[in-house]
Amino acid sequence: MNSHIDEKIIKDILADAQKDLENFQNLYNLPPFQTDFIDRLNCVNSGASYLSVPASHRKPVSITDTFLLGLQEITEMLTSEHTTSLQLIQKIVRTVYEALHLRNCVLLMSSEKEGHFSAQDALGENAFEFRSEFKINLDGKDVFSACLLRADDVLIQNLNEPKISHHLPPWYKSINSAGTAFLLPIKDHEKVIGVLYGDQKEVGSIHFTPDVSRNLKALRNQIRITRKLFPPLTHS
Repeated sequence: MNSHIDEKIIKDILADAQKDLENFQNLYNLPPFQTDFIDRLNCVNSGASYLSVPASHRKPVSITDTFLLGLQEITEMLTSEHTTSLQLIQKIVRTVYEALHLRNCVLLMSSEKEGHFSAQDALGENAFEFRSEFKINLDGKDVFSACLLRADDVLIQNLNEPKISHHLPPWYKSINSAGTAFLLPIKDHEKVIGVLYGDQKEVGSIHFTPDVSRNLKALRNQIRITRKLFPPLTHS
């Protein structure tokens, strides 16, 4: 059975979607988000693939675009009665991981019962080990404990510096050869409830522009909201 798709209706739907994305961009004060919804549709209708769109329309997905799409999906998930805390956590971690092209990305949350921060989700080359091994104790003597005690955003540009490397946990040095890493605390009324970790292989390869910092702050706010909606977050 042949079916006919009304092109005008589809274009109206895409136009509405574009407006929603622009409203979201304005809400978070982000730079303009470029889509090519109508161009893509016109290519399909003409029998061409999207790859045949003129080069001026073929834009790689930028860091901002990746953050924006992730934030949009997370906001929609927060309003759905079928969303679970694990799904939200996984989406937040994936958004950071993909936007910053990280080697590893981990979300750790506090456990008052166990007295430490443990990995809730991880993506990357060492994800398996991080899920089981990555824990931060505030009374520990390693560099991660020291960073978290500061409760400030920390970007370590060179993990190979002797004064840094000497204080990395032994389990971490045995499995991970990252050159740069960051730890971003997640606060609720000045209390640290979690930390977002990410790394890249090359020394000095992570940079936090104002735009990146703003998007990371928005994602951390979503983690805090998730914590309030689904207490407590449990280790999977």
